Amino acid sequence: MILKEFGGSDSGKYLVIDGQQRCMTFSILIRAILDVCSGNRYLSATQETRLVDCIYGVNEDSDGNEFYITKLTPSNPDKKSFDRVMCAEVDRPLDLDENTKDAIEKAYKFFYDYFSINSDKIKIFYGKLNSDNNSIIKISLTTSDDEQKIFDSVNSMGKSLSNADIIKNYIFQKLRENAKDDEVRKNQVTDLYNKKWDAVFYADDKKEFWYKELTVGRLKTDNLECFLKDFAIVKGIYAAKKTSGTYGLCNAFKEYINNLDDEELKIFVKEINEYANIYYSYKKGYEELNEFIWSDDQNRLLLILDNLNTTTFNPYVLKVLKELPEEAETRFANLEKFVLHRFIYDGTTKNYNQCCEKLMFTDDDAKYLKEYMEDSPVNNDSYNLRFRKFNNTQARFMIFLIEMLSRNGEEDSYSDFLKIDTYTLEHVMPQKWQTSWYDVPSYDEMGKLVDRNDVDNFIQGRNRAIKSLGNCALLTSKLNAKISNSNFATKIEGKSGANCGGMRKFAASLLTTKDIIAVYDNAKIWDEREIYMHEKKYFEKLNEFYKFE
Repeated sequence: MILKEFGGSDSGKYLVIDGQQRCMTFSILIRAILDVCSGNRYLSATQETRLVDCIYGVNEDSDGNEFYITKLTPSNPDKKSFDRVMCAEVDRPLDLDENTKDAIEKAYKFFYDYFSINSDKIKIFYGKLNSDNNSIIKISLTTSDDEQKIFDSVNSMGKSLSNADIIKNYIFQKLRENAKDDEVRKNQVTDLYNKKWDAVFYADDKKEFWYKELTVGRLKTDNLECFLKDFAIVKGIYAAKKTSGTYGLCNAFKEYINNLDDEELKIFVKEINEYANIYYSYKKGYEELNEFIWSDDQNRLLLILDNLNTTTFNPYVLKVLKELPEEAETRFANLEKFVLHRFIYDGTTKNYNQCCEKLMFTDDDAKYLKEYMEDSPVNNDSYNLRFRKFNNTQARFMIFLIEMLSRNGEEDSYSDFLKIDTYTLEHVMPQKWQTSWYDVPSYDEMGKLVDRNDVDNFIQGRNRAIKSLGNCALLTSKLNAKISNSNFATKIEGKSGANCGGMRKFAASLLTTKDIIAVYDNAKIWDEREIYMHEKKYFEKLNEFYKFE
């Protein structure tokens, strides 16, 4: 167990750095046993009192009346549930809903039910609790010790401490230490915490969002950690390339906080609150969006950043929304064009961290992005190459984007175009084309018929065409495996029988898919020429709108 002094060396208070869950579980266990013993003499009065002393202390009100308080106060995500269990009358069993889904209440109920049925185990447990064979290793830290370093060295195989908890503890510990014994100032710190930290990060209606698990690159994280990192980059106190991981972010905050006086630190907390509310508003809105339309500039940008794995620019989005809302439309349009341009023309993304950081501190974003393009040019020839290869994730996104653009201005088609995860990607000419497509003529990248006897060119050329954007379609439901490798007619019309519908059935009102169906309806063959024509049409549509140079 790792404890850190809190409120001064003589306060008798500690922050539990490591061992929070074990302390909570132990407290709930003792409470359940006490409730089982209530009115039953499974333990002596002295033994029950000793158990009470394990988890409760005694305090006095202004009139000198004594009352019990829990010795353990958990962090806010668990505090309300823990208090419900622990802060009922000590001598009266807790009345809980039988169908409770709360983890802490379920733990209490489990212990209560177990010892109610196995009351003979209570004395055995008490005996083991008081045994000399028990040991607890306690590491006590002073306020100057770095809890993250200690935790990492002691518990290298365990889960790292939460960034949010470390940063929160450091901020409010410093504020409370600055308050010393001044009750007015201490109350101000408590009020600041409740209104500016608790209310945004731990509120019942927001907690699920902040602690939702996310995957960013290869790392597991959550929205709260992503926000803290974005905020730190916006404030210029954290550079993603120079520092990494939990330790780097936390220490960036600590170094910055150490240079703030009491009033500056309070302003800093209020800034975190303001930025967090904006982050929550636009991120939550994007996550819950069920329908996409082209004219929704902000969510279109978030869609592009998310699906092209360029979330590196998220801090810039946050800063613009907070500090430059009147410029948001223009700046987001410039960023959107920049990111798509580099993606379509095979531009590298390796310096995007520095690009984002410089973007946030330039007055002329368009000029900077143009200079960036000149210093790190894209492969202009890639646009003119036939059969540009995309992976399935990229292809689905690109067709989705083109579908949105195709619908621009067609009001009737807005309502039925849902979020990207609603749709599946289908290769019109299947990847296993040899099954039913071998006899379809093949054409090279210049539109010249390929001699089927030229096996290598025939196979390689076809495989390039299959993986290109022009051969991809969005569907509202995945095609049955029985027809996914079938010929063009079957792919379009499907087969008789349940769940064997073709692309026509699952095209719904998707304009891009209807264009492919139209090829079949006009009695044309789906081959490399048609694939290239659709690919060319898609890129021309994008180029027409964005005016890529």
